[in-house]
Amino acid sequence: AIPNALFSGILDSQVELGLRGENLFLNLNKSLYWNLDKRKFVCFSFVEIDISTGSVQLMNAGCPYPYLYKASTGDLKEICIEALPLGVKLNSKYELVELQLERGDTLVFCSDGIIEAENEMQDVLGYDETMRCVKESIQSSDSGDEIVGKVFKRVDQHSGAVTQTDDQTVIVVRRG
Repeated sequence: AIPNALFSGILDSQVELGLRGENLFLNLNKSLYWNLDKRKFVCFSFVEIDISTGSVQLMNAGCPYPYLYKASTGDLKEICIEALPLGVKLNSKYELVELQLERGDTLVFCSDGIIEAENEMQDVLGYDETMRCVKESIQSSDSGDEIVGKVFKRVDQHSGAVTQTDDQTVIVVRRG
């Protein structure tokens, strides 16, 4: 709880100062590196969307890669943004990725608790099954809420009665 509160305060102050992109991540990383116990760190994705143009800027620090579904081709791919979580290494580098969402394109963000959901045999859902589930959910849904619901339904089917120990988050951004 303390790292989350610390991170939230640092993030708020940096955004209020108008920092974006690489400068935001570099400042967050430096602050967390100096203020967190060396065994603690923060995984963080940041997305800025211009809803009028569909322009998207993404940055990632240790979270699973987001998925991009292109409606024009029916293809789903991971947006590979490799970087250490915030606070791990003082001089970490963070990459800004820019994309253009066209009509019907969908971005999906899943926390590691989705991918690592375990069943009774301690088998995880895994990256391949998560990606397959995300693609099928996008192709068979009319809304972001439906996509989220279908992903969670698949996670529940996989997990059965096993209590999960990590957060499970799915965020969907679809350009209409």
